[in-house]
Amino acid sequence: MQRGSNVFANNLMHLLRPIMNAHQEVSHMLLSFAQLEREVTAGRIRDKIVASRKKGVWMGGLAPPGYDPHPDLTRRELVVNAAEAEIVRRLFNFYFEGG
Repeated sequence: MQRGSNVFANNLMHLLRPIMNAHQEVSHMLLSFAQLEREVTAGRIRDKIVASRKKGVWMGGLAPPGYDPHPDLTRRELVVNAAEAEIVRRLFNFYFEGG
């Protein structure tokens, strides 16, 4: 009985091995397509951000020193914060003068 069940298990594994290999190949192929799609999507997002910055559109997040978000948030622009801008100018001048 023991020997017969081993033969059956070996024959079953022999029959299933090509199916398992095909499943692995399909999985690898799908993973490759998923990775390609991620890379293409990331590239599109990067290009969109670069184009928006070239147009001067603020994409959100923390405003750089010397600027505040526009009061009308739908405009996605930055406005100069005069008090902070003066500090930033002093820092740049100090740096460029070798301080």
